[in-house]
Amino acid sequence: MGSNNNIGYLPPLECSDFFVGARTPYAHDTILTHTRLTHAFADSKDGGILNTQTPSTQVNFNYAVSQIDIPLVSHEIGQYQIYPDYMEIDKYTGVLRAWNFEVFLSRLLKAGMAHMDSIFQKASGAWSAICYKAEMEAAMRTKGLAGFQLLDLQDFPGQGTALVGILDAFMDSKNVISSREWMQSCNDLVLLAEFSKYCWIADETFHAKVRVANYSNTEINNELVWEIRKQNGTVIHKGAFSGLGINNGGVTTTGEINADLSSIKKAEKLTLNISISNTNYTNSYPLWVYKPFKTIEKSEDIIVKEKLDKQAIMQLQKGGRILLFPETNDIADKSYSGLFPPEFWNYGMFKGISERVGKQVSPGTLGILTNPEHPIFNSFPTDFHTNWQWFSIIKASNSLILDNTSDNYQPIVQVIDNLERNHKLGLIFEFKVEKGKLLVCMSQLNQIIDKPEAVQLYQSMVDYMKSDSFDPEYELSTVELVDLFTKK
Repeated sequence: MGSNNNIGYLPPLECSDFFVGARTPYAHDTILTHTRLTHAFADSKDGGILNTQTPSTQVNFNYAVSQIDIPLVSHEIGQYQIYPDYMEIDKYTGVLRAWNFEVFLSRLLKAGMAHMDSIFQKASGAWSAICYKAEMEAAMRTKGLAGFQLLDLQDFPGQGTALVGILDAFMDSKNVISSREWMQSCNDLVLLAEFSKYCWIADETFHAKVRVANYSNTEINNELVWEIRKQNGTVIHKGAFSGLGINNGGVTTTGEINADLSSIKKAEKLTLNISISNTNYTNSYPLWVYKPFKTIEKSEDIIVKEKLDKQAIMQLQKGGRILLFPETNDIADKSYSGLFPPEFWNYGMFKGISERVGKQVSPGTLGILTNPEHPIFNSFPTDFHTNWQWFSIIKASNSLILDNTSDNYQPIVQVIDNLERNHKLGLIFEFKVEKGKLLVCMSQLNQIIDKPEAVQLYQSMVDYMKSDSFDPEYELSTVELVDLFTKK
């Protein structure tokens, strides 16, 4: 009778042979009813599963499928916005002209960041591809799901400009993921590792179930092998499952992985690789392992503040080193709350809908951009883009508007804004103020010390501030600093 009728709340009629929806209609809006990881804020509180649940590879839509007695197809999964590379404008020739891109580029130019579009695309695109992987694998591991519809593999220039494609509007790759990597999660056979979290502590044992979603035309009897590697290529654990007989037409559990992590002596990013011998079927997952922390090893030379008060200003004037965690209420009108996945479909469209129906407006951001080689990350492994270990950190944050800084100033960790607003947004950044040095973290790490990744980042920042590497080049006057954090 239609796709996603009444946003999925209208049940199938008796004449329906199958149901297409972003949720099942019988329990209203709870994540149990959802058949995809992300919704617009106008359609689901806080955007659904990916923005509200601690990341894992155990999410499925089994409950939603169980509520429908006909085949269920999940509707328009994904819709993760990627920042454009404005070199695409040159592709519009003849009767075509990219009026929309020209407008958005002029806004980026006015914001003093016209040179950033390409790296914004790389960072937001890499993160978008990771989220698409999670979407497709959640569908693949769901028992009885009849299928899923991707929206879309290519950008949709209409409806306010929805740049949600892994390909651009001309069906050309944005080079944010290879076709080989994409097919790890979207193929006739997909290898799935199911584990409860991405962030682990070195005194834990990593546990995962390995499943195979086999919708190919053949039974698989080859050996399934797995390994866990460090970033330098060192294999720390490996194993294999044989004699499997993986039937086609469903999802089969092949075995379990249990890996002792006690050999990890410092914060590490690991990679779990799984593959079927003598085939092209492979998959991989990142894991982060941290040391058990009890307290932050601080220094008397570093003053930790939650308010930029007179005492903090005096300490900076005297040459002090200050780590500032601004309180959310103090910067509420100059910041945006943390959004974990990239903005859904189109910021302007759903902002208007949310306002009309009295719902919360999405923060509208597209993930982070940073430099993994910066010394602040010496003991906090990271990519240049958002990845799963940033979840608790981003969710506890408010990115600050830094539009009044000079065009050549870039935060250590920048939050990528959508193409309509183009604010320069800082998550972690530093200034020289008078004789002092200031490091600002817009995530309330001091309030989430039960999260190993948050503690690790906190410690890595403190270690950086204790070192000679902490020497901010960009200078603000006291008046400029106060204005940056003062309510309008």
